[in-house]
Amino acid sequence: MKNKNIKRLIIVIILIFLIFKIVCSNLKFDSIKNNDFLFLKFLASGQKDSIDNLNQKSIYKFNVDYKDMKLKSINLLDSADKTTFVYEKIAPGSKGEFEIELNSNQNLKYRIEFKSNNAKPQNLNFKVFNDNVFLDEANTLEKLSESMKGNINKNQKIIYKIEWYWEFQNSHELEKVDIQDTNDAKNINQYNFDVYTYGIDMF
Repeated sequence: MKNKNIKRLIIVIILIFLIFKIVCSNLKFDSIKNNDFLFLKFLASGQKDSIDNLNQKSIYKFNVDYKDMKLKSINLLDSADKTTFVYEKIAPGSKGEFEIELNSNQNLKYRIEFKSNNAKPQNLNFKVFNDNVFLDEANTLEKLSESMKGNINKNQKIIYKIEWYWEFQNSHELEKVDIQDTNDAKNINQYNFDVYTYGIDMF
């Protein structure tokens, strides 16, 4: 009789163990499925955000008026190619572009000027295009603006595209440039500047 009770106890223990193992396995499987679903959902969301950011174009629009000055403040990082910078900062290898669009309801002369609000990396350079025609290249936006003036007719749209780039300097002959790039990358996270447009009567 005693042996039968022992056997029954062993069987009960084994059954309890098996039931416990089955329950744990199901919980683990459900957890894995949920985690996988959340991961895939996050991945899909991240890919969409990435695509949206990469396709985003930075366009700054100005309506040019007679004897009127317009101002916009810009952070260069907002126009960066998102594949060329990390940790929300510009650095050697970064590049990007933005557009300045001018409109007017009268015939005017105009000019565009820039004013830097903080230090610029010394080896950050700029190119400007007017309706996709290359105009000039300069080491500063202030210098570049010398090519950004002319006439605008009533209801005309003028678009300037500005490309900027901070190239890697790998040559051993450019050791001083490498040092400068390293220092600028440590000390300058962003480059902020103002854009001004002026309208002047043609006559």
